Amino acid sequence: MQFPASFLYPIVKTEIDESLDVLIDRQNDDGAWHLTWRLGSGEVFDRLQILFEMHITNLNLTTLERFGRIER
Repeated sequence: MQFPASFLYPIVKTEIDESLDVLIDRQNDDGAWHLTWRLGSGEVFDRLQILFEMHITNLNLTTLERFGRIER
């Protein structure tokens, strides 16, 4: 569920709020979410790793914004 306007949100609000808390706790000091594993070794994999981490960070920030968890 990615939207608080979903008809299911009131039913699972507690679980979602707890999951969002965990997501925030796992954010690194630089504001990103880094993988805990490597895609591979070498320059190409290093670039892919960065791109994938950027994608995951963007998805997480979008989710947090949708649920009103980002302070502006």
